[in-house]
Amino acid sequence: MALTYGFFDAVYDSDAGTYDRTYTAEQMSLYFKGLVSDGVIANVGNMMAVTPGSGMAVQVGAGRAFLDSRWMDNSAVLTLSISAAHSTLNRKDIVVVRLDYSGRAIGIIVRTGTPAASPAAPAVVRNGSYYDLELAEIYIKAGATSITAANITDKRQDQNVCGYVVGLVDHIDTDGIWDQLEGEFTEWFDGMKDQLTTDAAGNLQTEIDALDTRVSTNTQVGSTALSNIATINSKLTNLTGSQSSSVQSGDFNTFTTPGAYQCGRLAGMTNAPYSAGYGILEVVKARDYILQRFTYMAIQNTYQIFMRTSADNGATWKEWKRVMINS
Repeated sequence: MALTYGFFDAVYDSDAGTYDRTYTAEQMSLYFKGLVSDGVIANVGNMMAVTPGSGMAVQVGAGRAFLDSRWMDNSAVLTLSISAAHSTLNRKDIVVVRLDYSGRAIGIIVRTGTPAASPAAPAVVRNGSYYDLELAEIYIKAGATSITAANITDKRQDQNVCGYVVGLVDHIDTDGIWDQLEGEFTEWFDGMKDQLTTDAAGNLQTEIDALDTRVSTNTQVGSTALSNIATINSKLTNLTGSQSSSVQSGDFNTFTTPGAYQCGRLAGMTNAPYSAGYGILEVVKARDYILQRFTYMAIQNTYQIFMRTSADNGATWKEWKRVMINS
């Protein structure tokens, strides 16, 4: 059908004993297409977060989701069993919300992976039979008898396999806009460096070199000159530590140096709370404890803040937790 529309009241034909028009489930679903994007709906329940259950089981929290313009609602915690671990090989399973077209149903299931020394998780299925939204990836170690939080990777924020629904319209891909803004900033910054000859850090280094020269040629070095050198060195260190850096690729697990990082393309980065878009990563460190706070800004008129910590200088990380959303 090239043209369809709806909805209007049906008129009963008493002679034929039928109504003059009927509507299908497909037409009802078509009503939502373009208005609501696929994914887990933000701020409903706990957005179907996957957490450890008892033994070889996980739990899926309450929440709602849209799949190919169909909807589902999970009003209570759902417990899912995980198949027994292999004795010598590791495995990766995934928890998905599955739309079954032929079965005319939507459910939450575990798709079991294949044991291997370096296992790969099953891919989401999106074809004429099924449509999946991946909620989490479960790592089952060889011989495991229980699932811990460290074995669960949250996939809801990954728009390639799931994503969040935070508005009535689909999210706008702002990578192109960000590239343009970053290009304009780079052009402006290069122009400023030409006008100033060098940046602020380089300027301070020039002052240090000049002082070193004067000190080396002065046999009567006083305490004031040495104090000036120490002060400028301190300023240079502070400036370097506080400057923000622009990064386009890398692993968030390796960002352990305090500072602010302008992340322009999350698609080229790993272990970020999102796999597309852009934002700002802030790193704070105290001894071996590190706090990462990421502000995600790629959703129109909305920003989200995620946080996580490491207690061993970045060797292992807690999972990302969204602490605020502004819409």
